[in-house]
Amino acid sequence: MNLHNSPDSPTVKGLLELLTNPADLQRLKRLGYNKLVLVSESPVRFAAEAVNPGSNRRRRFYPPKISPEVDRWPTVYQSEDLLVKEFP
Repeated sequence: MNLHNSPDSPTVKGLLELLTNPADLQRLKRLGYNKLVLVSESPVRFAAEAVNPGSNRRRRFYPPKISPEVDRWPTVYQSEDLLVKEFP
């Protein structure tokens, strides 16, 4: 869920650590996972919060770069709201 490890929970790995660790990536594959899906903030949620008076909030998009290794994975689909990459 988070890009980086959480200092509040040392047992929960961040996405970067999980996807760049070969042992973790192999375990994900053995469990049947084969794609990485990143989703931007819902446009409806953003609109509902942005219309509040005085709000200068910007919409949160999925990160443009994850890591050099993951960025090289084949892209299955990409739009402003959704990025789907295939595990190598």
